[in-house]
Amino acid sequence: MLGTIPLALAVAVLLHPLLRAARRVAAFVAGGPVARTALCALAAAACAALYALLTGRSPADVALSGQATLGQPAADPHAWEPAPSSPSSS
Repeated sequence: MLGTIPLALAVAVLLHPLLRAARRVAAFVAGGPVARTALCALAAAACAALYALLTGRSPADVALSGQATLGQPAADPHAWEPAPSSPSSS
C-alpha cells in the first residue's frame, strides 16, 4: 500500500508533460483542422520511419499496431459494450 503513492506520483510526473504537449497539439490543430491534421499525419509517418530506421523493423509494425485487436469489435459491434460504471459511494 505504501508503494502506491510513489507510483502515483511517478506516473503524474511522467504524464504531465505529455498531457501539456497534447493540449498544445490540440490548440495547434484547431487553428486549421484540415491542413494541420495532415501535417500531424506526416509527423506520425516520420515517427514510423524513424522507428523503422532505429530498429530495422518494418514501419508497418507501427502503422498496423492494434489492427488485430480491433477485428472482433468491428466484426460484431453490438457485442462490444463498455464496462458498466459502478455507482459512486459518498
